[in-house]
Amino acid sequence: MNLRNCVTATLALVVMACLLVAMWPADIQAQDEEWEWQMDTDYMLTGVWGSSGSDVFAVGRGGILHYDGWSWSDMGVNFEAFG
Repeated sequence: MNLRNCVTATLALVVMACLLVAMWPADIQAQDEEWEWQMDTDYMLTGVWGSSGSDVFAVGRGGILHYDGWSWSDMGVNFEAFG
């Protein structure tokens, strides 16, 4: 595992931890629904979180993606900031 992969994995874990803490007080009810959404991307996604259908984040190897209700966009993570 090279430095970039370590940084990516660490960043993804930090983002997911922050998102989990932010949504902790929410009253979440289980749904008996299954859905599948295919996306043309080179990202290996490891987690998805959203506050609504127009504010969804997906994280994984390669960066962070955001869905605004119409399209996905790359959040542009700067790996140089980590050395």
